[in-house]
Amino acid sequence: MTLLYHLAIGCDNILVIDNGSTDATPRVLEKLSRRYPVEWVRDDGPFRQAELTTELAREAARNGADWVVPFDADEFWWSRMMSLRSLLEESSAGVLQTRVVNFVQRRRQHRSSRSSIARMTWRAETVMSSIDPYYLVGDGKIAYVEGVYPPKHVARATASIDIGKGNHEVRGVPGPLELTDDLVCLHAPLRSRHELEKKADTAPRAWEESSDPMSSWQPKRWGRLASEGGLAEEWAANSQRRGNLDLMGTKRPLVFDTLLSDLAAPWLPLPQRLFRQLARRQGRSSLASEIDL
Repeated sequence: MTLLYHLAIGCDNILVIDNGSTDATPRVLEKLSRRYPVEWVRDDGPFRQAELTTELAREAARNGADWVVPFDADEFWWSRMMSLRSLLEESSAGVLQTRVVNFVQRRRQHRSSRSSIARMTWRAETVMSSIDPYYLVGDGKIAYVEGVYPPKHVARATASIDIGKGNHEVRGVPGPLELTDDLVCLHAPLRSRHELEKKADTAPRAWEESSDPMSSWQPKRWGRLASEGGLAEEWAANSQRRGNLDLMGTKRPLVFDTLLSDLAAPWLPLPQRLFRQLARRQGRSSLASEIDL
């Protein structure tokens, strides 16, 4: 879904690396590549996100791209005031830095599917603190989805571009870095409880990449919780029931917002579109325009 969405908002070509998936991802990518400008390769090697993303970005530059718009399968770029293409064409920046907004899945969503995005109609409000989220989450002060997420970047395509892990840093691009409110990265980090379990399973690869506990700390922590039998409590802390997270028995209110569901709607089956309409009839409306940056 995220590939079709980004093609629809103005990306001319999408380059993908499947870094050792164990589900149907290769079959889906092969099908998409036959119909759309999607090129993909599989790499079963170590988890080297920064290096692999940099390789793709430099390949895009060699192929004549003007801009590089990195995204993961759980990310959706959204331009507030104009189309993504127009925003980039009018920009004089070398790199645009943007905020990440975390959306939250309903508690009873046990399995992921193409339509599970339709259920993510609540978003978390960021808990601002001088303390790193690594410690706040670890100490049970906040839920993972409430943590301040490092900013994301869109950059001009150059042969010297160097993209840091998670697209949280970009180097080697001429021109100024500009912070923008007009572009936002919408994040759907945990689309189901099964998705949380899958992320916990990647902990060994994260440790293989780095022995620093703060590097890729989320999957490392989830791997530990899985071994301790704590994933049920973690899922309750990062999924919503009646508009609240359940953090160690404490209700944490969320903000109702259908923006992500609205953006994904063209690629959703009819039942999920009806679900969205029903939510509005229950007296709720989209708060997309009120995301405070």
